[in-house]
Amino acid sequence: MLLALPLTGCFADQQLQLGRCMVDAESKYPNATWWVGGERQNYVWLCMAANGYELNRWQKSCRALISPTPDTVLYPQCYQPVGKFVSLLYKLEVALKR
Repeated sequence: MLLALPLTGCFADQQLQLGRCMVDAESKYPNATWWVGGERQNYVWLCMAANGYELNRWQKSCRALISPTPDTVLYPQCYQPVGKFVSLLYKLEVALKR
């Protein structure tokens, strides 16, 4: 049980950060669209990177979402934390949720 305590909120934080990045993208580029490779999606990707997340399309949870579309930038399941310790906690959290 003690090992699970640090895991609470790890993915939730990732979802919140993605939401913040998306809101920022909309305010910075109000006339842009959400097309793949567009200004908004590029901003979201860079914003997530600046906040410690990298895009990982090969995660099982991401691949399940994107089979009909390559639009991975907008799914929190397609990101993972960059730091070694945080990345380890994230992987453990994902494994425990299965």
